[in-house]
Amino acid sequence: MPKIYRAMFADGDLPMVGPDKKMLGVKIGDDEYDDIAADEEGRVVPGTGGMSVAPGWRVLPRHRIPKRLNTKLQKPIAKGSDRLHCWRYGSGDSESAGITDHLRLVVDSSRHGTVEPSERMPAERYQRCLAATAPHWTVDEE
Repeated sequence: MPKIYRAMFADGDLPMVGPDKKMLGVKIGDDEYDDIAADEEGRVVPGTGGMSVAPGWRVLPRHRIPKRLNTKLQKPIAKGSDRLHCWRYGSGDSESAGITDHLRLVVDSSRHGTVEPSERMPAERYQRCLAATAPHWTVDEE
């Protein structure tokens, strides 16, 4: 399973689930700020976007890295809310691969990837598939 990171709010010992860029989920719509668009039947398809992730917390966008982690960075660039936590999923190389039966990591640069649906599915099902991964995420800020 590829190792990926995402800055998210916590809900107890798990990442908070919801349709937000700071939660375990995606914003679905046609706006440029949305993560993925649904087709005319309300379905999402592979290759059209998904939940943004990174291969390490140090390469997350600076506004997603909690400010408290500046002490762990060579160059203090973190500007994110200290309510965020850096969560890790998986332990293998960060390369494009299946994450679950219905989700796939697509790496699009050395600093970014998306967790996309691996098949055409209803948008609500995609959100449920992302939410089902919650127990497998661990806070990792080392």
